Amino acid sequence: MNTRSTWQYRIRADAGHRIVALSGEIDMTGVGRLQELLHEAIDSAEAVTVDLVDVGFIDSTVISALVAAHNTAKRIGRRFTVINPAPPVRRVLQITGVLDNLTIPHPRRP
Repeated sequence: MNTRSTWQYRIRADAGHRIVALSGEIDMTGVGRLQELLHEAIDSAEAVTVDLVDVGFIDSTVISALVAAHNTAKRIGRRFTVINPAPPVRRVLQITGVLDNLTIPHPRRP
């Protein structure tokens, strides 16, 4: 876990899979470290899952970092998925049009 004042992370490593659990509020002051974490995870696993359940705020730099990491993973044949975005983060991802690309779609109920 890191000791940043506005956000924290935990990484769980299983065989071929990394789960990056983020918490707090992430903006341009922390995006450099976030990019490093995501690229390290992509480099070391076939699948990366980013859990945003405890993230209350992200800005456009974080959205860009998530999209760039997703594109990098896809280009090299790896999986990159965002799960559990908290309601305010889900809304931002939805408004910017990237939610469906980053998350696993939920089946629609009849």
